[in-house]
Amino acid sequence: MSLNRYNPKRDANESEIRDALHKVGVQTWPLDRPVDLLCGYRRTFFVLEVKDGAKIPSKRALTPAQEKFFSDTEGYPRFKVETVSDALSVVRDL
Repeated sequence: MSLNRYNPKRDANESEIRDALHKVGVQTWPLDRPVDLLCGYRRTFFVLEVKDGAKIPSKRALTPAQEKFFSDTEGYPRFKVETVSDALSVVRDL
């Protein structure tokens, strides 16, 4: 029996987004909660919450824990992304 009782579900597009970020020099570390990725680029850390843009809008909404995180971290670099283009735009605008 496993002691790990939590198995995070990864969005279907997360690996594609991570691959695209890696190609432009962004390091990524998967997180379980409250958001998906800790990223480092040019001596800057930021976090990404990845949502699958192919899903209906209600399935792309932030969870209550994610909403609290985004509220508590106002002013810090954290972003919700749904596509590779969204993620690359974050990097471009840093």
